[in-house]
Order: sequence, then C-alpha cells, then structure tokens
Amino acid sequence: MPDTDSPLPAESSGKSTPEQSPDEASFFRLIDSSAVGFWHIGTDGLTRYLNPAMCRMLEIADQSAIAGMTFQRFFTPVSLEVMQREHHKRAAGTTSTYEVELIGMSGARRNAMISGSPVMNAAGALDGLIGTFTDITGMRQAEAQVRARDQRLHSLFDASMDAVGVSCAGTHVLVNPAYVRLFGFTTAEELLGTSILDLIAPIERAVVLDRVRRRSLGEAVPNHYLTQGRRRDGSEFQMEASISSYEEHGTVFTVAILRDISARLSMEEHLRQVQKMDAIGLMAGGIAHDFNNLLTVIIGCSELLVRRLGNDSSAASNAAMIHSTAERAAALTRQMLTISRKQVIAPQTIGLGELVVELAPMLRRMVGPGIDLRIDHAQRTPTIRADPQQMQQVVINLCINARDAMPDGGSLIVSSAPAQVAEGTLHGTVAGTYVELAVIDTGTGMDAKTQARIFEPFFTTKDLGKGTGLGLSTVYSIVTQAGGRISVSSALGQGTTFRILLPLAGETEQPLEAASTPLSPITPQRSNRILVVDDDETIRSLVCESLEDAGYLTTSFPGPATALHYLRTEETAPDLVISDVVMPEMNGWEFARAVDRLFPDIRVILMSGFSSEGMPPDIACRAHTTFVPKPFTTSVLISAMRALLEQR
Repeated sequence: MPDTDSPLPAESSGKSTPEQSPDEASFFRLIDSSAVGFWHIGTDGLTRYLNPAMCRMLEIADQSAIAGMTFQRFFTPVSLEVMQREHHKRAAGTTSTYEVELIGMSGARRNAMISGSPVMNAAGALDGLIGTFTDITGMRQAEAQVRARDQRLHSLFDASMDAVGVSCAGTHVLVNPAYVRLFGFTTAEELLGTSILDLIAPIERAVVLDRVRRRSLGEAVPNHYLTQGRRRDGSEFQMEASISSYEEHGTVFTVAILRDISARLSMEEHLRQVQKMDAIGLMAGGIAHDFNNLLTVIIGCSELLVRRLGNDSSAASNAAMIHSTAERAAALTRQMLTISRKQVIAPQTIGLGELVVELAPMLRRMVGPGIDLRIDHAQRTPTIRADPQQMQQVVINLCINARDAMPDGGSLIVSSAPAQVAEGTLHGTVAGTYVELAVIDTGTGMDAKTQARIFEPFFTTKDLGKGTGLGLSTVYSIVTQAGGRISVSSALGQGTTFRILLPLAGETEQPLEAASTPLSPITPQRSNRILVVDDDETIRSLVCESLEDAGYLTTSFPGPATALHYLRTEETAPDLVISDVVMPEMNGWEFARAVDRLFPDIRVILMSGFSSEGMPPDIACRAHTTFVPKPFTTSVLISAMRALLEQR
C-alpha cells in the first residue's frame, strides 16, 4: 500500500493504477466486492473512503453524495456515545467489536456491528479512523420477531383458563397461573421440581404411570382422557387431561393441558335428574288429572249419600268412610300434580320465618315428645314470593322425613334466615341475597347412593305401606317452582341437613294481610240459575245433582259450543257458569273469555284436575272469575259460588 495521507484511495474502481501494485489492486477489488462495509474517516470527521457495501448501508450511490457531511450525521445519539467510549478504550490499547445503529439518508435505521482501528500517516501521527461494518439488521429483526412470538406465546400461556404444565422425566419444569390455581398453590415456584404424581389422586397413579410407560414404548395411548386430580389440601376432583410431547436438544418434554370438570359433571348429573323428574312428573301429572276426575265423582257421590242417608244409618257411616278415603287419595294426587308442576298455584308475598313460627305448634305435636324441636327465626327475614300452602307443605314434609329418621328420638332444628350466596353455590344460583330454610336432624342419615335418589318420585327407603315416596319429590318440585334450589348433606349415623335457598320478593311487594273471615252463608234462591259445562257426563250430572240438592236451578251442556248457543238464544241468562278447563273443542279459558264478551255480568267458575300453564293473567285478574281444583266437595264449590254471587 503506498505511503500517502490515506491508506485507501478516495475512490476505488478495483482496477490497477500506475501507483498501485498488482497486489494492491487485487486488495481493493476484494474490498469493493465485500459484503462488509468499509468506512475511512479523517480527523476532521469527513469521509475519505466508502466501499459499495457501506454506501448501501447509508442509502447513497457513492461517497460523493455525502461530501461535506461529518460521520456524526449517520449515527444515533446513543451510538455516538458508545463510539466515544470505545474510542477511549482504543486509546488505552484495547480493541473491541460493538453494535451501533446507523441512520441512512432516508432516515431508515439499520443495525451494524463495527470494529474500528486508527489510521496513522507516514510521520506516525493519527490521520483518521477506519471501521468495518457488518449489517445485522435482518438478524435483529428476526430476533425481534422471535421475542414477539415468545411474548405472545407466554401471554397465551399465562392467560389460558386451562391449566398447562410442562414436565421432564415426571418433574414439573414450567406451569402457568391456571395450573397453580387448579391445584391450590400460590406461586409457580412451589411446583417446579416436584413430581407430577403428587397431583394425581392415589387411585389413579398406577393408571397414569402405565400410560407413561406405554407411550415411551411407542404404543398408541389416548392423548385425551378423564382422571382425578389431587389438590394441595388433599381434596380430589375430576379433571380432563390432554397430553402431548415434544423433543428439544435430545430431551423429551411432556405438555399436560388440564381442566377441572367437576362442575360440568355435576351439572350434567343435575340435568339428567331434572329430565328424569320431568319425565316422571309428566306421567304423574297425566295420571293425577284423570284420577282427579274419578275422585270428583267418588267424593261428590259419597257426600250426597252421607247427606241423604242421615247420621243414624250404617250405610251413611260407610259412605263417610268412602268420602274420607277419597279425600286422602286426593291429597296424593295433589302431590303428584305438584311434582308435574301442573297444579294451579297462588303465589303471594310471605315471610318464611313467620310461616315457620305459625307452624311450630303443629310441628311439635307431629314429631312427638321424644324429639327436641327448635325453631330458629331471624328477626328480619326478607319476604319471598311463593304459595303459602305449598311452603307449609315443604316444611311439614321435611319435618316428617326427619321424624321418621329418628325413631329413638333426637333433635330437630328448623331455621330461616337471610343468606348471602356466591354464584354457583347451588345449581343455577346467581350471587346475591336469598332466604335460607334449613331443616337439620340427628337421625340415621343416608349414604351417597340414597342421597342421589331421594328426590325421585315414588322412591322411598321406608317399609312397604309406610311411605308413598312422594314427600321429598313434592318438596323438590315446590321449591323449584318457586325459583329456589334445594340441597341435602348427610352421612350414615350423622344426621341429615336439608338446605333450601329461595329468591327474595320484589322490594315494592308487601306481605299479604291475613285472610278475611269466611263469608257468611246465604240462603240459596230458586232465582240462582247455574249453567254447568263439562265433557265428562258423570261429573256434569254429579255437579247438577249436588247443586239442585242445595236449591239451585241447573242447566248443563257437554261442551262450550252448545253452551254458547244456549247463552245467545236463551232469554234469561244464568247467574253463574261452571265449566271444566280441559275440553276437546274449546278449553275453559277460551270459553270464559267468550262468556265475558257476551255477558260481562255472568260469574264464572273454572274447574280442572290441573292446568298446564296455570290461570292466564287476563282471567286471574277478573273479580267475577275464580278457579276450583278437582276433586272438590260440594261445600267447597258452593262456597266459591256464594263468594261470586254476593258480588252481584
């Protein structure tokens, strides 16, 4: 290389010049074709030489494009500081390679690794600096992409609702927050280095180990299966596991994605139970409806016999026995209708605590002296919206169940109080305040198998003839109809606790006042004309006969069409219409509306074994329309008639 002010020419074409030896010409051709940038800077900071690679980094055609510009223009402030520090190191005799950020003519930035050396002139004085630049922009971009991808994966890993754990040789090496929470730990560090078998229920460990062994032998093993997990506190739960493996640097890692499915399995079981209850209830409702029609006739006829035979006749005694037995049968059908949710209910705003207190004297007599009954009633229990008679039935049925579980005596607690409940405490509950009814006994208790079936209709653990199997199923249906939830907790020899959660009544609703005194009886007049409509001839005839015995004038028809024709053509309209609800050509609700349109002053009584949807609101709100459920006694029917007729 010639001894000039610069070891490199201002411009190099790669061709030999008279001043260059062949070796020097080859050297400069090599520099010009190099992918590494060469930059010679004088002591004044101006460029003396750039090779093509360096020109590309600075986004210029050749070095003439930056004539008069100092090198500082092409470096970021941070890079200039780094270069200054490195300059001091070089002055101390240390050389190094470091990274800088270049700013091209367009403002675009590029990353480069630089290695610089001082250039000395012939006199040994500093004549400038020469640096080699390696463009690493692509590498840094690739690294940034990898970091971004890793960050995304890490974020997904941490944010996953499923528990994800990575293990090597059966030991945890990486877990996400959901994994930590699933097994009841506080931090991931508590799990790292521990065995995965510690988190598997003992009964499942042999199965898991067998799967691991078979997978290591190359056998086809299901990657997705159900197993039991074990939390830090020792509690066990059902979980769903998805297993996969990957290899890294010759080491095999296993990835487990776990999900707690206890709630889902419980919900599925609850759904199966509801479907079974609905199916049985539908069947029971159909039977009860038909049976109620038969009982209406039996009760009505036996009532007529008792009244006509007199008290001294032995036949009258038999008729009274028939009547009493039929009423007990009617009570059973009412329970069946409650199970099927096809009994017309009369929800009211009631205080559950007050209702329990009112029942206390009867409950004490019912459970007997051998059982210590305690009533716990919170002073300010919120009101609920439910049928009071059905709520009484709930309390009575649960207390009867408790009494029968304590043949040798014991203690029974019936409590009511407001309860703050978290979401999902019982199936379908949302977080909020409820009224809780608890019935707790110290009886024989139940095993898990019995608990799973106690709410099924006709299921009973009592001896043949000592139980119908409808008591608890009726409780279940009433509570569900009221929008509540019921649970049972029991163990053999440890008693039983029934817990019921009922939603609060609306804040603006007030408890109803006590029922008014019964209407005073009135003497029926021949002028009270009654129209009876029922497609069942036996019931129709019985109602007419019973009312005629009581002094009413009756006319009857087998269906609404003929009855409406009669109403349109008859000069004298009846005072009251009694109609069945379930009829083939037109149901009772539609018939009642038609009567109201034609004759607004006519009172209407609707009767049925059940109503699948309850009384429609537009009919229920009418003061001159009422409902009488089958089976009924003549006195109940006449009482309803008198209540309506006295409004005229």
